[in-house]
Amino acid sequence: MKIAYRWFLALTVVLAIGATPLRAEEPAASAGAESIEKMIADLRKIAELIKQLDETSFQKRQQATDQLKRMGRLAIEPLQRVLESKPSLEMSTRVTGILRDLRKEQRKSTKLHALLAQPVNLDKGIDVNTPLKDALEFLSDRYDVTFVVDYAAFEAIGVQKVEEQPVQLPKMVGISLRVVLDRLVGQIKGDIFRGSYLVRGDHIEVTTTRSSNPRNWTEDAREAVPTVNVEFEREPLEEALRHLVDSTGISVLVDERVGIKAQKTVTAALRNVPFDTAVQLLADLADLKPVVMDNVLYVTSKDNAKQLEAQQRKRLAAMPAKPAKSDAEAEKK
Repeated sequence: MKIAYRWFLALTVVLAIGATPLRAEEPAASAGAESIEKMIADLRKIAELIKQLDETSFQKRQQATDQLKRMGRLAIEPLQRVLESKPSLEMSTRVTGILRDLRKEQRKSTKLHALLAQPVNLDKGIDVNTPLKDALEFLSDRYDVTFVVDYAAFEAIGVQKVEEQPVQLPKMVGISLRVVLDRLVGQIKGDIFRGSYLVRGDHIEVTTTRSSNPRNWTEDAREAVPTVNVEFEREPLEEALRHLVDSTGISVLVDERVGIKAQKTVTAALRNVPFDTAVQLLADLADLKPVVMDNVLYVTSKDNAKQLEAQQRKRLAAMPAKPAKSDAEAEKK
């Protein structure tokens, strides 16, 4: 197997370099070089994990399996190369299972995001006073998408029996399903929050702006923060954060300027940890820090985070004092 490992790693590295041509005179050359270095580092990580699939320890084999699944589509080609080299039965079984799960998740995720961007036609709209449950069932049947409602999130903003809440939509032609869904669930109003949704891999979670937007996770609303259960064993920070995004649907952006720090490996076992706390802990392991920018957690250097936080405080201080407005009032305006 050693020859096969070396062969597929050398081949994928060459393909990676060939797929990203660089020209010295281009200003973006350094950025392109960093991109290639990252790809090569990822491929080396994949090669090392594949080797661990042959470890005598079941725990190490299982950890490698889980990490390869989190590497995503970049791992598909190297894993396919391993299968072609006729590995042991144990290796073949594990690699086949990983490839099956990777392709399955890739199809689901790609299909769902493509579906949300697709223009749709609601020739007759949705009738006035239609229960939310019926409206979601209509969209689910028509577009083959699964909806999961977070009842607790709606109860926390004062909305009881959310599926019975009345909604409506006018005739809509050529409007993306993303916009249709946002306008539909946005009609569910609570105290100062409203309905929202998150794309969670293979399904859409109908929740509230209180639970889905990091900006609203203030001290008196900490119970609204989604929790995560994850385990990472020497995994690059960027990959670990991507896994959190895929599992929750909440956006995290890593500052490209932090360079190698985003590839620092992290080891952590987090159980029922609030999402923003998990991001903060993982970022801190790489000497980075997240900053809330509207509905995004932006992971950047600690110095830049300090500057961004100061700018936000300055902007808020300059704003005239206003009574709190509900989402409904803001929408009317």
